[in-house]
Amino acid sequence: MRFLELVALLEQLPLDPDGYQCVPRPLDARLKHTRWRGSDRRNTVARAEYSLLAALALSGWAMRQALLEAVTWDKALGRPRAAKLDGVYEDAANHLTEAGLWESATEALAGAGQGSGQAPRRPGSRAVIVRLTEQGRQALAQIRLQPVEDEWTRIERLHGGARDGGQMAHTAAICTFTHHARRRGYDTQVCPDMKGVAPVGTSLGLEIPAHPDVALTDPVGKMLYVEVQRGDSGTAQKRAVKWRNLFWLQGVVAICAATPAQARRYAEEARAAKASHGLVTDVRSLRAGHPTLWTHEWFGQEPLEPYRSEDVSD
Repeated sequence: MRFLELVALLEQLPLDPDGYQCVPRPLDARLKHTRWRGSDRRNTVARAEYSLLAALALSGWAMRQALLEAVTWDKALGRPRAAKLDGVYEDAANHLTEAGLWESATEALAGAGQGSGQAPRRPGSRAVIVRLTEQGRQALAQIRLQPVEDEWTRIERLHGGARDGGQMAHTAAICTFTHHARRRGYDTQVCPDMKGVAPVGTSLGLEIPAHPDVALTDPVGKMLYVEVQRGDSGTAQKRAVKWRNLFWLQGVVAICAATPAQARRYAEEARAAKASHGLVTDVRSLRAGHPTLWTHEWFGQEPLEPYRSEDVSD
């Protein structure tokens, strides 16, 4: 699902004139009945909670910031009305956790030389991910809204999913990347199903099956598989196998790193592994507002160069 598709679905959410702030009655009793000072009728806490829950259920997007931007999108302005979680929406998000309707986790987006358990060095370098609890799913079922599988749960289910610091940090990094990809017009799928996907390098054979973290689909339907690499996880040798597998799969290596320095290092690793075409980006640059999803690209033995998009919508 693309960003504006979710915005359109949210505009069609069922409302109940007899429910508190028009929230459907089977759900309104579970939400917070507090009016935020100075807000209008549509922006009460209960209505904000309903919108956030519905956005999560409809999209499966785990990045809390992504849900906030979708529920506050202003078509006239072409941007969200709320750039950060505060006021009504902060109260709504907190109450959803307190009421047991969703669970959240806050993870540092580690930079160079920084382990996942250390405090981030830069302001805003944390990601908050959320998912519905069983109680939340039951509440939505009462209004006949069937949630899709969320990104957090899918990554946990398909990536070996022990809920330790390393896995959670990797999950947060993947969800951060998919959020920024959708901002730039892509559709996303975490842990894509690779059954039946034929690699372009079939004659060479894969050393191990490719298991990319993300599948991107651009506006014209072209798909690209991406590895999201957290810090210095794994050895250089293991990463080289991963880069070769991804290149043999699709003829290009696509990597999202944590920082620009790591992105450049992974590009050099991939080139050394005989990957003749590649794209790299990094979470730090994306969060800082880099205009395109990719920051750099290489062909053959040519130097790594800034990415130049053929499509301005990238």
